[in-house]
Amino acid sequence: MRKTMMRIALAALALMLACSALAAGFDMDRAGSISVLIHTAKDQKVKNAKIELYLVGEPKIVDSNLVFELSDAFAGSGVSLGDLNSAGLADRLSLYAERMDVAPVTTATTGNDGRVLFGDLPVGLYMVKQDGFAQQEYFTEIAPFLVSVPMTQGNEWVYAIDASPKVDACPKPTATPEPTTAPTDEKLPQTGMLRWPIPVLGVGGLVLFILGWALCFMKKRNDA
Repeated sequence: MRKTMMRIALAALALMLACSALAAGFDMDRAGSISVLIHTAKDQKVKNAKIELYLVGEPKIVDSNLVFELSDAFAGSGVSLGDLNSAGLADRLSLYAERMDVAPVTTATTGNDGRVLFGDLPVGLYMVKQDGFAQQEYFTEIAPFLVSVPMTQGNEWVYAIDASPKVDACPKPTATPEPTTAPTDEKLPQTGMLRWPIPVLGVGGLVLFILGWALCFMKKRNDA
């Protein structure tokens, strides 16, 4: 359920990407940034998350509107960027990137504050996706999502974009104690002697004692 809610939240973020009309302050040559903060509902910051950034759409002005066309790296994906709110759009682009081994524009790992910052980004449509963890962390991974640089806020263009996807904490596995087994060797712990000669030597001694007693008895009888 929480994963579904996260996807809905990211879909709402994608809804803001549809820049239907140019507003004041748009500059095709201006660089922007994307800040990604990964945390839980209880505001636990997720560190060591490996985050990849892909350029999936190149900007283009059509009838005074900002639109995006697939970048060269994703031209063969068969995905349409005509509707950025299309369900599963980021997932399809993510699967294509994995299948075709598309290289990300840049990568970064979240610090103790759960944040990464991608700066000096040209205007474009980007995909943010996670590639596991740099070290073992007990959290779910974020779903891939799309971010436009810039995005509209009211009648203005915003070039510094903030995204805050939420994840779930996973229970840490409990250590299973190793079973204790009795020693399987046949050695006496004090002397290092094997156990099996003890009964053999005992029986042999008894036999020798009986033979000796019998010889002694026969000798006394002969002497008599």
